[in-house]
Amino acid sequence: MLAGIEAALQARVYLNGGAVADELVDDGSIYFYNEEFQLKLIQPNIISDEGYRTVQSNSYGLRSPEIALEKEEDEVRIAILGASSVMGMLNPVNEETITYRLEEHLQAQFPNKKVNVINGGIAGYEFADQKQLFDKVLAPFELDLLVLYTGFNDVTPYCLDGGVAAESNGLVNYELPDWVISIEILIKNSAILRELRPEVEKTTDPSSLNVIPFRERYDDLVGAISNANVPILVATNPRSYSRNMPYQQQHDLSELSRSKDTCFSIMGLHDVYDRHNDIIAEMSKEYGASVIRLDQLVPNGEDFYGDSIHFNARGSEYVAQLLLKKITESNLIGDGGLN
Repeated sequence: MLAGIEAALQARVYLNGGAVADELVDDGSIYFYNEEFQLKLIQPNIISDEGYRTVQSNSYGLRSPEIALEKEEDEVRIAILGASSVMGMLNPVNEETITYRLEEHLQAQFPNKKVNVINGGIAGYEFADQKQLFDKVLAPFELDLLVLYTGFNDVTPYCLDGGVAAESNGLVNYELPDWVISIEILIKNSAILRELRPEVEKTTDPSSLNVIPFRERYDDLVGAISNANVPILVATNPRSYSRNMPYQQQHDLSELSRSKDTCFSIMGLHDVYDRHNDIIAEMSKEYGASVIRLDQLVPNGEDFYGDSIHFNARGSEYVAQLLLKKITESNLIGDGGLN
């Protein structure tokens, strides 16, 4: 079955005009592995129509407009660093991503400045990848502010390292081999096969988790940014489903989360995500970073989300407005920036 899905994905890549090459990883049509940086990035300077979205990249392998390395005198530079939510997993065009919307609003509010907001999101990135991207790609741009919106890919290892997978009366959650080119798309395309509601779940107890490795990895990331003397605004991670929803609605909206973090029940996901958002907020404040609790500010439900965690166009706009308000009201750029 997996081989058939793989073949179908390969065919789609071919039909969309991309070649499946040895250096391509995950969604073979757009990603490659940069040996110099030891990072997965988007192929530089491409416009790739994947059917559900069109990705346009710059020469640095980011879903962002081209930007010169040398900073202009009246230029303000912000980067948003993260994973698929920052990259715009379900945004069909670059113009619907959070970074694009924030740049447009800041530019309109400060017409005498040249504003650049760099999209530093790559799908699947964990803390270590984000640290590497900051060190190798973003730091040289002389940023005035780094918005850190990490996502929860660092929660998934709990389920890979001895976690107890949830039993389901639908399809089992298989562990996929390395040759599958798109774990991200495979999860989304096979989600319908896991639709049956489980009657019995055997799951990992969130209170039993050893969070020390998570804290250490996050400390490495925030510490690297702080040591570079770049001001930090940390955004916690929102989701489309909430505890006070009817169970079936939670079940439907949490589909992607359950497919990714398979060892937790729905209530377990709430506990794990809330606990780790609190850890991120707490540790960020210890570094003197500003924090915006998107998990408490972005409304749950389908209005702003395309799945469990990824924003649609309305969601991107809503988050951009929240970031704009936080940045301007808290004067996070300060003298020499927007003032």
